[in-house]
Amino acid sequence: MSTARDEIFARLRKASIPLTADTPRPEPLVPAVARTTGEASLAQFTEKATALACTIANLSNAQDVPKEVARYLAERELPGDIWCSTEAAITSLPWAAQTELTLHGDIARDKLDGGTSVTACLAAVAETGALAVASGADFATRLGYLPDTHIVVCRVDQLVGGFEDIWANIRQYTRSGAVPPRAFNFIGGPSRTGDIEATLVMGAHGPRAVHVILVPAST
Repeated sequence: MSTARDEIFARLRKASIPLTADTPRPEPLVPAVARTTGEASLAQFTEKATALACTIANLSNAQDVPKEVARYLAERELPGDIWCSTEAAITSLPWAAQTELTLHGDIARDKLDGGTSVTACLAAVAETGALAVASGADFATRLGYLPDTHIVVCRVDQLVGGFEDIWANIRQYTRSGAVPPRAFNFIGGPSRTGDIEATLVMGAHGPRAVHVILVPAST
């Protein structure tokens, strides 16, 4: 005797269509806020990142990054000691020209705690103002969590509209011969929490300040 359950499963089997490699997949729904490009993406990222309590500097020449780092630290009366990632985008900069800065190579936990780190990023997301970073031999994840101040250098061609677009950057990253990252993190401004008596505390689980330096696209 057929039961209602049997009838339902029979209808499902009849209606099911096996998927093949050629079966078209529906495009994911992406909100309009995540579809910006070009100058619109830059403006939106700046607005969103600022709302997350990041500070932004937009440079016309990447070679001016060390000068901007020195300016930022001096303005906040912070020491010129910095811990940099070994990414090519960072090591290729003229740090020696800024004598007020001292670069340190030891990224042990006790050295980074309370200091300032300078790194590159994988992408910047206009949708939310977040930065995406990937771990690797040239980027230790701790550089984005232990220092009190995190300075991030981002090329404008690394700006993407939404989170979905980041995966194209990752594919390009791995095609260049890099090993796929073991850790992939989003930085949504300085760390904060309101867990204790509903009082906002900055730097609870990461940097107290995030400064984003935007530089021209690579040529």
